[in-house]
Amino acid sequence: MSHEIEEARPWRNLEGYFCFGCCPENPAGIALRPVATASGLACSFSLDRRHESYPGVIHGGVATAVLDEIMGNALVFLLHKACFTISLRSRFLAPIRTGRTYQAVATIRDRPGPSTEQFTCEGEILNEHGESALFATGTYRWITAEQAGVMHPNPASVAEFRKYFK
Repeated sequence: MSHEIEEARPWRNLEGYFCFGCCPENPAGIALRPVATASGLACSFSLDRRHESYPGVIHGGVATAVLDEIMGNALVFLLHKACFTISLRSRFLAPIRTGRTYQAVATIRDRPGPSTEQFTCEGEILNEHGESALFATGTYRWITAEQAGVMHPNPASVAEFRKYFK
C-alpha cells in the first residue's frame, strides 16, 4: 500500500525552497510527487520536449536527476536523513521518451546505524510495461547542521529541521 508524502515534506514552506526535482513552484523543475511504498519510494512522471536531447528522447542527465531526486528523498522521508549526493552511477537500458508515463522507484540498499555518514540507494525507471529503462546506484553523505546552515541563504530558517542533519 502506498501513501502520498507531499504533506510530510519538511521544508515545503521554507522560504527559498525551489528544488529542481520536487518543488511544484519551480517552473523549470520536474515537480516529482513521490509516494511511500512497502519497499521505498515511487512516483509516476512524464517529461516533455523541454527535457529532451534528441527529438522525442529525454536527456540522460534529466532522467538521472529523476532517480537522484527520488533516492535522496527516500533517505529524507524514510530515515529522516538529509543527504547530498557523492556518487551516482547510471546504466541506461532503453530510451526514455517524451510524453510517456514512467514509474521511478527507489530503495535504500543499506540501512546503516545512526552514526554512519554514507548511505547507498538504488533507483530504477520503469516503462508502462514494467521494463527497466534506467538503473542507478547512488551514494549519499549525511549533511551536518553546519553544512545546512551555510548552504541556505537564511541559516536560521534551517534550525527547525535539525533532526534531519548529523
